[in-house]
Amino acid sequence: MSLRVAVMMAAAGLFTGAVAWADDIQLKNGQTYTGSVSRVGDKMVIRADDGRTITVAPEDIAAVRLNDAVSPEQAAAAEWTRIVQRIKAADDLQTIITLHKGFLDKFPDTPQAGDVKSSLAVYQKLSENDGVKFRGRWIPRAQIEVMVGQWKESAKAATELYRHGQYKEAIEAVKAALTSDGQNPDALVVAGLSAFHLNDARAARTYFTTLITADPASLLSENNLAVVAGVQKLPAEALQHYTRALAINPNNRLLLDNIQEALGAYLAGGGDKDAPPYVALLRQFKPAEKKMEDRMAQDGLYRWGASWVTRAQLDGLNAYQTRAKAEAAQLQSQYDTARNVISGIEDQMKKADADIESELQAVNYYNGQLAINQAGVGLNNAVFASQRDAAAQNLDRSQRYKADLQAEHDRFMSATKDYFVQADKVKAALAGGPGQESSGHTGKQRIMEIGEDETPPDPARVSDPPPLPEAPALPPIVLAPPPVQPPTIVQVLVPVTGPIRRGN
Repeated sequence: MSLRVAVMMAAAGLFTGAVAWADDIQLKNGQTYTGSVSRVGDKMVIRADDGRTITVAPEDIAAVRLNDAVSPEQAAAAEWTRIVQRIKAADDLQTIITLHKGFLDKFPDTPQAGDVKSSLAVYQKLSENDGVKFRGRWIPRAQIEVMVGQWKESAKAATELYRHGQYKEAIEAVKAALTSDGQNPDALVVAGLSAFHLNDARAARTYFTTLITADPASLLSENNLAVVAGVQKLPAEALQHYTRALAINPNNRLLLDNIQEALGAYLAGGGDKDAPPYVALLRQFKPAEKKMEDRMAQDGLYRWGASWVTRAQLDGLNAYQTRAKAEAAQLQSQYDTARNVISGIEDQMKKADADIESELQAVNYYNGQLAINQAGVGLNNAVFASQRDAAAQNLDRSQRYKADLQAEHDRFMSATKDYFVQADKVKAALAGGPGQESSGHTGKQRIMEIGEDETPPDPARVSDPPPLPEAPALPPIVLAPPPVQPPTIVQVLVPVTGPIRRGN
């Protein structure tokens, strides 16, 4: 393949390398650039001769006119490659037939012409038989009913076992159905759901992935792959599957309920709000959710977390949350006050312990000096004795002060013992709330069962919240003022000059 043909293939979105030729690139909006075009990721980058760089989608390029000679065979090959991609994306048989005829009119005698004529005949036959695109393939409309019936019949035994909760047996029965048709959607659904209920997330992922390959428009597969990704602690992947599910059907209430939970769980887990999977899902979710809320409001139901409640329930739940938050704040204030009192006493006790240690060392020091000089008499022994007695007095005061603090600490702890036990229980209850009734979110996303992709189940019922736990009253904090400790006496040791004489 020449580089010239590569340019045309790049325009069709099929070439990933860069081509630096000065050709004319025409966009569908009528703009024309002279320069080169190359594919970068999923975009086409045009580098114009005047220095500009323009990024467009592959489908935005209408044509690339090559300024050097290109053989008819090369031009035809590139053109047919581009047309094939348009045929794959087309949802209308007449469009596909027109694309074939346009190629044959332009390139009637090229090597591809024979294959194109054969392909045209197939699509014309489909058109005569009312062909429709079904699960990514074009087939006569009448054949759809036959295929669907065959799938259901083949998976019937497995489906019955699944409905009776016999998941292991259902998977064994599915294997026979998949042997005859590995893309039987009914069998794959039963296999994926059975594996999920058996807590085999890996097998469930495999079955649902195979199903989405067989049926790219399977809402059930994308929703359930998102749920499985959540179970496997892959939140970003879950968001991506939900985004694809929204593209399939943004009007399924169960899907929107699950997305509510997924977004909440993602943020609660520290997810980045600027991450592309979160931003992309939120962009698609908001308009779909607004439309659903308007529709549900017509039935007198309003969003509460991942479910829906009546106006009276909504008002009651909001009032409940307000009271719960107020009680939690009051309890926390009382709790902090009690802890601060205890912490203050304990800090004073630590300081008293340090003073006792210091004063005990002073007493021992002076006693040691007196022992060394016990054979001598005079000023030095008198000063040492005075210092020792002063330190002993301070030691006694500090020990009594510590004892008073300990008694005060014990009295307060005894008075508040029951309070702390009850307060801890109430704090836990208020912090966690009584589940869905207080917060509206459970953190769980629901698997989509058979048929729920077309008819979602009724919203999960939200029961009235239980009475709020009664916060205990803090016992009066009556602390006797701590004994005043006089400042430590600091004695200055007066040095003695000259010899010490006995009897002086």
